[in-house]
Amino acid sequence: MRNVGMLFVVLAMALFAVGCGEEKKTPTPGAAETGKPAQPAGTTTPSATETVKPPQPTGTTTTTAPAAGVETAALDLEAAGLPLVIDAPKGATAKDDFGAVLVAKGAGFQIEFHEGDCDIAGRKKEIEENTINKLKKFHTETADTLLYESEVMGKAEFHFLTLVKVGDKTCYAEDVKGPVYTKADVESMLKSAQSARAK
Repeated sequence: MRNVGMLFVVLAMALFAVGCGEEKKTPTPGAAETGKPAQPAGTTTPSATETVKPPQPTGTTTTTAPAAGVETAALDLEAAGLPLVIDAPKGATAKDDFGAVLVAKGAGFQIEFHEGDCDIAGRKKEIEENTINKLKKFHTETADTLLYESEVMGKAEFHFLTLVKVGDKTCYAEDVKGPVYTKADVESMLKSAQSARAK
């Protein structure tokens, strides 16, 4: 009888030990408790003070506005042998150059003025028949003006020739041969030559 009583005591202690070993786990707040969707592991949510920048498109570049045009000023050619005034880039000079009047400002602006008439049609034929400086295209072709593109050793260059008549005086202007001019260079020189006027 004493052994049976001891068995009940041992069983009671074993059941007590099992009951004390269980822990009550507190659930982690989830979507149901906070009202917010659960975040995947390894991600962060920006705070209210952080600024979220939109993604920039790839392959784009920022461009700036083009530079302003070249400033011009009236240039008197009389001291160089021609009683005319033209509009030329500020700082350009005029001087006698073996009977011609050379107006220059850097390598990209060099005009020769020659007194007298010019056979534009004859010069056009020479340009077309030149086998070294080969004609590619006439960009301007009138009775008194030629602006053309040519090619030498695979490199493009531009030239012009124009008649200038002011009152009873006739002369012609063209780019100085040698430097390689762009189309913009030649257009600037042509505009300057055609601005010729009496003093």
